[in-house]
Amino acid sequence: MDEAVEHVRNVVLRLKSLDLSKDPGILQELTLTRRYTKSPGSYKNKQPHIQLVEKMRERGGSVPGVGDRVPFVIVQGRGGKKNRELFVNRAEDPAYALEKNMPLDTDYYVEKQILPPVLRIFESFGVGRDRFCAGRGQSSLFSFGPDANKSPRQKSLSDF
Repeated sequence: MDEAVEHVRNVVLRLKSLDLSKDPGILQELTLTRRYTKSPGSYKNKQPHIQLVEKMRERGGSVPGVGDRVPFVIVQGRGGKKNRELFVNRAEDPAYALEKNMPLDTDYYVEKQILPPVLRIFESFGVGRDRFCAGRGQSSLFSFGPDANKSPRQKSLSDF
């Protein structure tokens, strides 16, 4: 179990020290995709992939069509952590993000993509959130924010 916890720590450390110019291969691992299923006006709520399609259309490049999967990464918002743009507005084309050297929101990936499933698995073995932050002076490895003591919950589609 200790090796598995250490592996998760190493993955998080790799993300926290991410430099796309030195590690462009990680971009493929961090790329999310969603299917573009209907016209943009048909969506009730903002969706990251639809916001990205609109950005791509404005830039004049090729735009995914209805039925295509839209790959995207989440880049850092403007205004720092306190005044972050909505997650859906920070979706960006992976190639564009790499070309423009846009920093990815590594906290988003750790807190929303990596930790929830990892903690669900580890908690079934009695390994809690605190185990990942203990030892080797890495108590600041994860920044859980105000919901630090809440159990992780998987988001439903309506949460996006």
